[in-house]
Amino acid sequence: MINLVADDPNLAFTFVFLGALALLWELHAPGLVWPGLLGVAAMVLGAWGLYQNSPTPYGLALLLLACLFLAVEVSYHTHMISGLSGSLLLGAGAILLFRGPKHIAPALALAASAGLATVTTFLGFLAVRSRSESDLMGPKAIVGATGVSKTPLTPDGTVMVRGEYWQAHSDREIGQGKQIIVEAVRDFTLLVREAS
Repeated sequence: MINLVADDPNLAFTFVFLGALALLWELHAPGLVWPGLLGVAAMVLGAWGLYQNSPTPYGLALLLLACLFLAVEVSYHTHMISGLSGSLLLGAGAILLFRGPKHIAPALALAASAGLATVTTFLGFLAVRSRSESDLMGPKAIVGATGVSKTPLTPDGTVMVRGEYWQAHSDREIGQGKQIIVEAVRDFTLLVREAS
């Protein structure tokens, strides 16, 4: 198997690509362990096979830039800008990686680039959706919500907002059972005022 990978740059590139996908899977869902281990093993085997075929410096530089852009996308979710750029750099780097009769087939390089762009777009979409859901459910989302004081607020007490009990603080005394409005959230305590 090792000799086969060293003799065929297409196979070596495929190992690197599949290893990168496995690592993306591990980074997206940490704790599975086996995708990360298989990904590292496949990437090491593929990188060794590519190295045996004397890659060009500019092809390697493009592949390293592609890895950098993809790492930025996974870490910071740049709305798929870095991910798609990394995918394009991967395709160009793979095509330019070797000179001579042994080279990576352009169809394989473009298919890998398109596949990685699809995966990156999907993961970016999931990240954007996750962020918007957390905005709907986070502390900022409760500002402006109405509720009911469950104990007198003198100045601290308990309120119910959206079916949940919260510690609350009010600058003015609010009696039990009064309608309140959330003005801010500070350290998991709602700052409220009586609804008029």
